[in-house]
Formats: sequence, structure tokens, C-alpha cells
Amino acid sequence: MARNETTAPDYYQRYIKMALDQGMSLEELLSDVERRWQQLFAKVDDEKADKAYEEGKWTLKELLQHVIDVERVMCYRAMMFARGSGDRLAGFDHDAFAKEANANNRTLLNLLEESAVVRSASIHLFKSFSPEMMKCTGHFSNNDDPASTEALGLIIAGHQLHHMEIVKARYL
Repeated sequence: MARNETTAPDYYQRYIKMALDQGMSLEELLSDVERRWQQLFAKVDDEKADKAYEEGKWTLKELLQHVIDVERVMCYRAMMFARGSGDRLAGFDHDAFAKEANANNRTLLNLLEESAVVRSASIHLFKSFSPEMMKCTGHFSNNDDPASTEALGLIIAGHQLHHMEIVKARYL
């Protein structure tokens, strides 16, 4: 692969592409995507946030919690790779996380506040990494292909952009 920031298992390349298509630095991207996320959810009230678009799908609150959870997991992975301790990190079951997250018993405002705080922490984490640390790689979720620290930041943004499209198309 020509650019290190795209070093990641194939499944995650769609998120990386979405992020890179925004044409911003990682810090600008993370900030801008969270701003747009908050604006999108400003159109939603708690009643609408408690609804799924069809049987068996997540409510908007569960989807929001999912994005927060994935960001935390990706930041943990990035920190482990950047610190040289992340050769083989375990995966996680996002459906099990969603089931146990208690998102539907929280207010939308509370979840949005958490999203903003987590994003602020993520931006600070990625800003703390040197250029060399951003190139560090490791493996997670039994993937044979490694992921770079920088790719994990791009995945956070791309994953959120992906879910923004779903919210617009199926919930609003």
C-alpha cells in the first residue's frame, strides 16, 4: 500500500476512504465530523431517538452508543499500537455491547454530551502521537492484516460518517 494511513484490514478500507475523501487532516476531520454529527442529532427528540427504523434494528440511541463504543475501542487500539504493546488485540462483539449498553434508558442529550467528550479525548490522544507513532501497526480481531495507528483514527471518522448516512436515510 502506498500510504501508511491506509494500512488496515480490507473491511475497514471503506471507512478510511470515506474519511480521506473529506480532504482534511485527522484532527480537523475528527472535529468536523463530530460537529456534523451533533448538528444531525439536533433534529431528533427523545421520542424519535427511542425508535428503530424496523424490527430488530437499533434505536437511534443504541446507534449513537455504538458509535461512541467503537470510538473508544479504536482509541484503545491506537494507544496500544502507538505504545508498542498491541500486536494481537482481541475483538469485540458490537451487538453484545449494544445489548448491554443501557442506551435506551439514557437521554439523547446525555448521549450527545458523551459523544462530544469522547471525541475531545480522541483528538487529544491522536494529537499526542508523534509521526512515528502514527505509523506503528498491530493486529486486532484475528485479522491477518495489520492496522496503523493513523488508520484507526481515520476509521473512527469514517465509521461515524457511515452511520450519518444511515441516520439520514433510515431514521430521519
